[in-house]
Amino acid sequence: MSFNYTELDLNRFDKEVVRYLQSLTGRVHHAAMNALRHLERAKAIAGIDPEMAAFRAITAEEEAATAFFSSLKQLRHKNSKKLNYRDHKLKAGLSPFITVVHHQIHEIFPLLLEGRLKWENLSSNKEVRRLRLIIKINGVRGWIMPEPPLNFRLSDSDSNEPTYFESQINKLSQGVGKEKALDHIKEIANLRNKLLYASDTGYLRLNKERILEDIEACNQRVFRILRILCLVHPYKEHALFVQQCMDSYLLMMERITKEELNNEI
Repeated sequence: MSFNYTELDLNRFDKEVVRYLQSLTGRVHHAAMNALRHLERAKAIAGIDPEMAAFRAITAEEEAATAFFSSLKQLRHKNSKKLNYRDHKLKAGLSPFITVVHHQIHEIFPLLLEGRLKWENLSSNKEVRRLRLIIKINGVRGWIMPEPPLNFRLSDSDSNEPTYFESQINKLSQGVGKEKALDHIKEIANLRNKLLYASDTGYLRLNKERILEDIEACNQRVFRILRILCLVHPYKEHALFVQQCMDSYLLMMERITKEELNNEI
């Protein structure tokens, strides 16, 4: 399947992401490519049908989440059976959770300046995804490159126990509480229905001037998920940070308890 790169306005790295996704098979491949298709069509029809464009953009983000969940299932990560790709709320919460993780990484690891994603060729001509973390210690700039790319674990205490990002999750829901924050994620998941169906009080209409901005924000979230997928899917080894984040997400979305984390599910 070919894609209009001009319409999606992809940078060089994300074109390589798409090329990698095209090489995959099964649900991971089909969900990822369908996410790109929905993004492409959302941008194409935004000026003439903003509600359907928004519907396609939301579906694109859900399909990216489906591709990621399917990858974790295929790789048989512990507790991955809890990732139900038919659960709209579970898919809608993924991007907010990624934001939580991003903020806490910088809170726990103040020496981290930036993370760079790289495509590199091995001597066998096999392309690999690498994550280069740029750090600065005593004024000296350096970098670390874990293998697999996400094979590290974060802790915010001296106990060496993994963090479940609870402090940042609490900040995310500050002022409303976790229960209402989860209700908000549920509302996001239900937005597609509001775009399609009228209620007793009317039907939803979107501001044409805002829709392209909203689609671009969705575009960024979709590619953020797909880039992470590229750091996970090629490796049979279960990277520590991937497992830590998946367990933390299931905890946040109340799909698992801390007591269950020690059991093979």
